[in-house]
Formats: sequence, C-alpha cells, structure tokens
Amino acid sequence: MNIKESYVAAEGQYVRANGIDIHYLDQGEGEPLVLLHGGMVSTNLIWAGVPVAYASSMDKLAEHFRVIAPDTRGCGKTVHTEGPVTFDLLADDVEALIDVLGLERPLITGFSDGAITATVLGIRHPNAVQAIVNHAGFDEFDPQAPTFAMMRQLLGGSPEATEPDPDAAARMFQGSDEMRPMFELMKQDQDSGQGQGHWRSYLRLSWDRTTQHPGYTYADFAKITAATLILAGTATTSAVSSRPSRPTASFQPESWQCYPATAITSRRLRSKRRSSSSNVSSPAEGSNEDDDHPSGRREPAVTSARARSRTRLLRSAP
Repeated sequence: MNIKESYVAAEGQYVRANGIDIHYLDQGEGEPLVLLHGGMVSTNLIWAGVPVAYASSMDKLAEHFRVIAPDTRGCGKTVHTEGPVTFDLLADDVEALIDVLGLERPLITGFSDGAITATVLGIRHPNAVQAIVNHAGFDEFDPQAPTFAMMRQLLGGSPEATEPDPDAAARMFQGSDEMRPMFELMKQDQDSGQGQGHWRSYLRLSWDRTTQHPGYTYADFAKITAATLILAGTATTSAVSSRPSRPTASFQPESWQCYPATAITSRRLRSKRRSSSSNVSSPAEGSNEDDDHPSGRREPAVTSARARSRTRLLRSAP
C-alpha cells in the first residue's frame, strides 16, 4: 500500500471533545496508539515524505496498532475557538479525545510540540495513558533553555520580541534554503484546512506556548506514572542543548524503530550504550553516568525512579 492509499484507508473524521470538534485519522486495528504531530505540520497527506511528520509512518504503525492521529487545536482541520493555546489546553484536549473515543489507557507518542503535549498529559492526567514516547520535546522543560529565545526570533523577528509577527516569520523561513519548502507546505496545509491566510493565525496561536516555559520542570516528571521514553539528541543543527544528552538505552538494530525516522533516529542511536534486547536499561544506582544539567539540577534519565524501573519501548515487528 502506498502513502496515498494509506490515507484513503485512514478514516478522517471529527469528534466533539473539550468543547471543540477535533479532526483525527483512525487507521489499523489492535492496541490503540495516539500520535501527536509536531509544530508546523498536521495529519495532512501533504507531509508524506517529510521526516518531522508522521504521514509516512502511518502504514507501518497501522500494521500493529489502531492509530489515532488528531490535528491539534488550531492546526490543520481542528478549529480553535478563543484564547491562548497552551500545552495544558492541548493535553486536556487529548485526554478528552481519549475519553470520548473510549480508549483504554492507550500508548501515546509525540514529536516536538506533540512530545511536550504528551508529557504534559502524563503529568496532568497520570492514568490517561500506559506509555509515553517524548521525541524531541525535552529541553522545553528547562526554564533557561535557549529554545524560547530561538522561537521568539523565528516567530517574532527578534529574541526580544513580545508578540508574534507572521511577516517577520515568513522572511525568516524564506531566507533559508532548508526551511523555505517546509514553510510553503505549512501555508498550503493550514490554508486548505481553515481558509486562506490561516497560516498567519496558526503562527500567532503558536506564539504563547513556544516562546515561554510551559510551567513544568524536570522535577514534575516524578508525577508521571506511565512508562516513558525520552529521545533527545545534539547531533543536529537544530539542537538547543548546551551539553550532550546521555543515551539511556540501546536498540537491537533490526528489532526497534523510532518514529518518525528523523536524522537522529535513523542512525539507530549508534553511540556508546549498554545492549538491551527488549527493555530500557536504567543506569545503575550510584552510577556517575548522569550529566549535570546546566542549571545545576540533575537530569532524570527517563522519568521518575519509580516509573524508570518499569520503562519499556514500544516494540515493532521483528
């Protein structure tokens, strides 16, 4: 089945949850897996082949799971009503979606914006899901992370900007050979979902949650009871961490796969790691492998010690 066929098979529909009509795709059978897309992208087929979107992974995942992939509030075909779109609100949207669809503690994975939402969901609603994968949504839980100034530069034209400026954002994107194609796809996607010029509204809605700390720190990870995997890397030009993130697990090359297959995960995380055949390995008690956080706090390897002992990966078919 090719990509276009997979999206014909995926059932696009709406459900009323948390006061809005959430558009989502529903594909496959089996254990439910909720996919939360990152910023700038949606569930639209237009993103097939773009590594920061889940579009090209739907077929493979649907062979093993019932995949629920919503457009988040204000993005794609899910219309926002009024007020700021915070990560708290997005997490509550997902919790309501899970409840309305009758999903029994599904698995959830998100990329970037979606990863932060999935993690906040685990903090705010500990019993909503049984396992979380946070892919590229880690640094935002550090109040001092440079991510926020970077997003003010991107969306407002300056690291000191106090409000969004879609025109400045357009100039920033169009001035980059790498980002220009993604920006054009984003405009086409957002405008096709909610009308001409919605891309401007989408960038404005993204401002509050992406340019300031969400209100949760690494200490709040202790509230998460679901098995949790955090994927972070520094080997890309977009990495914002000032120090390397210590890998906490190794993968059997033909047994594990992270989605979407970005530049980081496609390398199968080849670095110095302990081998593990089916479970995440936690650092031994008293180990000095943990890196000190720039702010002086100790970084959790995956999540709280209680949850870390039970952390596992989502296994794909061998």
